[in-house]
Amino acid sequence: MIEDIQNGENPVAKLYTSAQEDNSALGIEQINVAFTMFPNPAVNQVTINTETPIQAVEVFDLQGKSVYHTIWNSSVTTQTEIPVVGLTRGMYIVKITFNNNSIQTQSLNVN
Repeated sequence: MIEDIQNGENPVAKLYTSAQEDNSALGIEQINVAFTMFPNPAVNQVTINTETPIQAVEVFDLQGKSVYHTIWNSSVTTQTEIPVVGLTRGMYIVKITFNNNSIQTQSLNVN
């Protein structure tokens, strides 16, 4: 670590990056899936686009209560619309489960 400091490197950042990249000791494989969700903030509906097929979408309020949930049996759903017109104005968390078993979350503001 002293050598890192002498070489002008940040040893804390180096340790943090190493810990993020190496989950093998924990048996965890991190799979990131790119997706877009728009518009955000939303009024009537939100569109989710991705190249990886979507298995399920669930929307939670900030108390953790599920306010919307849908599951697809198709392995080719890469775009979906989520109706938000019945939701109370505020912040929500959208949980997207993909067919490769990865899960992504995104905050959603409903106006």
